[in-house]
Amino acid sequence: MATGSNLINTSSQGQPTDNEDRPFSFAIGTQIFLNPSDDPTSALISFKADASLLAGSLASGASNLSIGLSTDAELNSLSGWGESNISTASANRFPVGFGRVNTAPEKIGVNIEGAQVATIGKPKTVGVIDISSNVMSIANHPFNTGDRVIVTSTGAVPGGLVSGIGYFVISTSANSIKLSITRLGAVGNSEIDIQSVGSGTITVASDEIFTLTRAGSSGTVTLKKADVTVGTFTNTNVNSPLRLFYWNREQSASSTVPILKEIKVTGAI
Repeated sequence: MATGSNLINTSSQGQPTDNEDRPFSFAIGTQIFLNPSDDPTSALISFKADASLLAGSLASGASNLSIGLSTDAELNSLSGWGESNISTASANRFPVGFGRVNTAPEKIGVNIEGAQVATIGKPKTVGVIDISSNVMSIANHPFNTGDRVIVTSTGAVPGGLVSGIGYFVISTSANSIKLSITRLGAVGNSEIDIQSVGSGTITVASDEIFTLTRAGSSGTVTLKKADVTVGTFTNTNVNSPLRLFYWNREQSASSTVPILKEIKVTGAI
């Protein structure tokens, strides 16, 4: 199975040390998403964002990172886009924004048109694991029920889990979680049986899969988190060719780890 493409932010400038409102790193995709009237074709982009690599502190709904679809005419000025280009509704731009929330610094807001529609959590270290109740204690964890995460360890992961495999959170309190095999299982409190506590430093990190779609028949643009639609853009776009873009006004937190990863496209030429 194809793993998709990755985007690494290598900029030595940007927020939080430089607050200039422009992208310090950006890119435009070479593939074009068409939507012929005689054969409507949906444009789909799936991707993951690394919550650990965003450090700026922003108001809810504001973004420092974005991936999305736009017309060529709009992208001609991408190098000068400010945050308002990400947060303002347009029939020619469909950005999904990400920004670290100043009131909840362990969470990254997922934003559409200046409104937060979801969050992903920064990685957190597990404290105590109770195998009798399958509870992982994580102080002030940032995860919501249904969030997709991975579990890793410097030693061995807890028995019943596999390192690097996606699981879904059951948030049992502000300081504890359980895990489920599926999102629906998490919503229904169907927990995984933890058979041993593991060893080493155990970390839970977001592994959320997002899908941005322009529907071929209607031109409606939506964002899904896993299999749940979390946002619908105000405007539709049926006829314009669109390209994928990346925009980031933060200083790099890593010159090797992708800030956006496993980017896959369907419906492009």
